[in-house]
Amino acid sequence: MMPSTEISGSKDKPWIFLLFKVDQIDRVFSASCKQRAWDHFSKAQRKNIDLWRKQCQEIKASNLEEFLSDRQEDEMEMSDSEEAASAPKRQKTEENLVTQAQMHAQTMQLHNLREDNDQLTCQVDAYKNENEVLKSEHTEAMTYKDNQLRTIQAAMEAMQKQMLEDQQKLKDTLEQMEKVPLLEP
Repeated sequence: MMPSTEISGSKDKPWIFLLFKVDQIDRVFSASCKQRAWDHFSKAQRKNIDLWRKQCQEIKASNLEEFLSDRQEDEMEMSDSEEAASAPKRQKTEENLVTQAQMHAQTMQLHNLREDNDQLTCQVDAYKNENEVLKSEHTEAMTYKDNQLRTIQAAMEAMQKQMLEDQQKLKDTLEQMEKVPLLEP
């Protein structure tokens, strides 16, 4: 019979590899759900990605559960003598797994924070660009309105000048008419 550490070690490798691959797939689906990537997919593709992502997370959870339960069963099958001999190795292995899991969780959290930061940076840039466009449109509109106002003011001034000239001509004409004697019949 093989020692229990070799059995659990040989059984753990495929599980760890499978969990690693499923985790990679989950990260791809998570990245595709970020706003800047999400916009590139059609509605049907988005539904499929959501569905696949949920399935991947379920598979990951069930495989992790199965892996942990298999490890517990293997540990329970060990006799007291085997357990005493392999306890330090098992403890180191468990500590390594816990440390790796914690490091992986921190790495994933850091990765997610970076992606969120990138996404927020893109949004801020988009808002800045939109603000610049709105400012330029507003400036163009105000310039156009100012030009219209100046044109209207110039037209009004020309009309006023013409009206004053016409009034002056009318006044002159009336004065000239008053000077002319009226003919009596």
